[in-house]
Amino acid sequence: MSVIYHNKGFCPPEVTKVLFLDIDGVLQPIGRQNRFAHLEKKDEMDSLYSELFNLHHIDYRIYDQYDVTAVYYDWDKSSVLLLKDVLETTNAKIVLSSSWKEDKTRNHMSDLLRIHGLNKYYIDNTIDIKYSNRKEYTKNLIKYTVKGVYYSIRALEILHYVNKYKHITNFVAIDDLNLTDGLKNNFVHTNSRLTSEDAKKAIKILMS
Repeated sequence: MSVIYHNKGFCPPEVTKVLFLDIDGVLQPIGRQNRFAHLEKKDEMDSLYSELFNLHHIDYRIYDQYDVTAVYYDWDKSSVLLLKDVLETTNAKIVLSSSWKEDKTRNHMSDLLRIHGLNKYYIDNTIDIKYSNRKEYTKNLIKYTVKGVYYSIRALEILHYVNKYKHITNFVAIDDLNLTDGLKNNFVHTNSRLTSEDAKKAIKILMS
């Protein structure tokens, strides 16, 4: 069976540094579910939607309330600030590699990122790979493979992106999944959320 993929955007030629961003375990700490204490309170939710509309001129009621409240109540603010520091320091742009990209348009994801002011760094998503034979796909990325070793879907999606856009000179993937096989020195492995040490490592990779 042939690989089926869909690229949802475009990497502008002036973008040479890319940060492949996972959400859960990076900005969304593992196990944090503060949103559920707010979801059942109608007055509180109405107040939240009003606040977001006043700030961003977007009616967030059109989006899944679990996504909106997760971004607002559960994303770690210190990790968001660290991510912004990485992006500002390196002039890198975000390409979303997280499962959050699934079933969402780029405008949808941009609106969610806007809640924390991250939308201005966001340019694209990695592809979604559907396949039955991983070897069939990796043969197209032979320079990244080792005989007998086949990388995770997420690593392949990231490598596909870098291979497609030749003008990318530096990249880093930040993820709580272990993507060392495939990404090697272009990977920062988080534990529950992005920390200052993780951010320093990401900057070093992007500036190398």
